Amino acid sequence: MGFSDWLKGIFSKEEEEPSYDVVACSRCGIEYPEDVMHAEGSLMFCNDCYEKQKKEQEELEKKRRLMSRVAVYHYKCADCKFSFKRREDFNIRFCPNCGSENFFAEGKSYK
Repeated sequence: MGFSDWLKGIFSKEEEEPSYDVVACSRCGIEYPEDVMHAEGSLMFCNDCYEKQKKEQEELEKKRRLMSRVAVYHYKCADCKFSFKRREDFNIRFCPNCGSENFFAEGKSYK
């Protein structure tokens, strides 16, 4: 086998196309190579669906946090000028600083 036979052997071989493991996206069903898919548990997502899934989860988490917020009232004592905060469901009768019953609500916020 000479040099020319070796060259013919190299260039006459048909190039094999690389084989990819193809996986269908769990959300849209389009098939993509496995190495570009995002795995989440047993589910596989393409880039577009993964971003959509991530955005939906962030929105759900935001809604969950908004639902669990607690209202807080801000009070100020008219006698000693002491400012304090209490949760909405906490009943107060006296100023925690001076014990006076002469205080008023300044507003409401959420925590």
